[in-house]
Amino acid sequence: EAARRSSVSDVGHPLQPSIERIIALKPDLIVGSAEMHGRLRDSASRIAPTLLIEQMDWKRQYRLLADITGNGDKAQAALEGYERRVAAIRARVPATPVSVVRVRPGGFHVYLDGPSAYAPYAVLQEAGVKRTAYETTSDGGILKRPDWEEISALTGDILLYVVVSGFDPAPDDALAASTVANPLWKMLPAVAAGRAHRVDRATWMGFHGIASAHRVLDDVERFVLKAP
Repeated sequence: EAARRSSVSDVGHPLQPSIERIIALKPDLIVGSAEMHGRLRDSASRIAPTLLIEQMDWKRQYRLLADITGNGDKAQAALEGYERRVAAIRARVPATPVSVVRVRPGGFHVYLDGPSAYAPYAVLQEAGVKRTAYETTSDGGILKRPDWEEISALTGDILLYVVVSGFDPAPDDALAASTVANPLWKMLPAVAAGRAHRVDRATWMGFHGIASAHRVLDDVERFVLKAP
């Protein structure tokens, strides 16, 4: 609903956007992901000048998109507000270890705290949230793929989990229900203590900039700062 009010148009599947819908929008510029949309470059370039962005730090990408669209000053002000908020949270965040996991069909993804952390986890890092040793790296690693046996390494006092069954969110609730009913899940310290919290997939797996960063901080305030 918010997207419609902002005149945001649906151009189809994230990996296979509809060229027909894009043509109908008559864009002056097309911006996409080099990783996801590289094979569409030639088709898109026939419609409008096309810029495909390589993977980079989320704040750098945010500034780049703002400069491209003539919103550099607004972006700078927004980032300064974010920096103030994250500093205030960092000053209050406890040393309590926090585990974070993505539940997916057939297993799990653990996005790591490290130099190449995926954007939501980079925000956690900036906010001073401590992850467990299993979830932390000093190299360029981004994620681990534990199975049911290996998730016992998620020993954080608080557990945040995001359920993503695929691009279609419809099966997510069923996957969540089967996961939390598993005895191995119930053995995790945070689950046993009643401190496991499901978080929003749009924020944690569809991160898109400053608004997502603030939603991550909302979760930190809600589940980490206010933890019993």
